[in-house]
Amino acid sequence: MGSPKQRAAARAERRELAAAALAAGCTKAVYVDQAAGRRGLESFMKKRPTSPPMRVHPCDICQAWHLTSKNVGGKKLPWDRDPDWTRPAK
Repeated sequence: MGSPKQRAAARAERRELAAAALAAGCTKAVYVDQAAGRRGLESFMKKRPTSPPMRVHPCDICQAWHLTSKNVGGKKLPWDRDPDWTRPAK
């Protein structure tokens, strides 16, 4: 879990990311990275197994990660193939 100081820093980072996402026009829940998004997806599926989102995806608008129920037609997207995937630098 980390020390109280580390947890406080992580919460602050999440708040900043959420504020930036909202300012950019995103209204979905935001996740700092892919791993956090996958944990959020797992938690969501435990709470509501009948209508869960299907996957996490990187947002081109706010640079965070979101959950989506959008079907990708059986394609395996780069971030779904590699849990350590990071957005390429522009």
